[in-house]
Amino acid sequence: MAATKDMYYVPDSLRREFSVHEMAEFLEQFKEFDTSGDGGVDANELSTLMESMNIHMEKAELLSLIAIVDENGSGQIEFNEFVLMMSNLRRGKSNKLSKFVQMSKQAFQIRQEFHALDDNPVKGCRVVPFKQDMRQWTVFLQGPADTPYDGGVFRFHFQFGHDYPYEPPIVSLQTRIYHVNFIMLLDGTAPTEWLASMWTPGTTALKPFIHRHTISL
Repeated sequence: MAATKDMYYVPDSLRREFSVHEMAEFLEQFKEFDTSGDGGVDANELSTLMESMNIHMEKAELLSLIAIVDENGSGQIEFNEFVLMMSNLRRGKSNKLSKFVQMSKQAFQIRQEFHALDDNPVKGCRVVPFKQDMRQWTVFLQGPADTPYDGGVFRFHFQFGHDYPYEPPIVSLQTRIYHVNFIMLLDGTAPTEWLASMWTPGTTALKPFIHRHTISL
């Protein structure tokens, strides 16, 4: 009986260039691209992910990008080819596809944060990601009880920059409030302009924003 082919086989010579942790991250990232689970990323899968990041590219160009790393001519990117592309990127041999893969890692993290919030909702908060750009959220917060804003719903826009999670998202209030000195507090004491000083790369997008959130005059 013939041995089953390992879809995620990578030659030892290539695998040794990366740590076990890096290889695990590559595999997780590759599976995000390979939505069909067949062990290869085709132009349609690549296009779907790009569209979700508000990146538009013609199929002919996508096929030409795949051809750059498609060593066996299958028309898809297999995992070993994906890892080789990351190896070339580390050596300074980048292309448009490898740069997109780098950027997508951030997008996957943002999507994971959204799914975590969706699975464990925060009371008084609703998050709606943009359909065509997962790096933007609309966040609705209920006004805190026992405040002048009790019963109100306030709409915020979250924009995740290219340096996220090393820099906090840009947050803007979209609900008009009649008060010239309106200040939104993150934890009951810290105003929004202090968000950057409170931020660490391990902070999730909404943790400092929502935790014990209040809206104060």
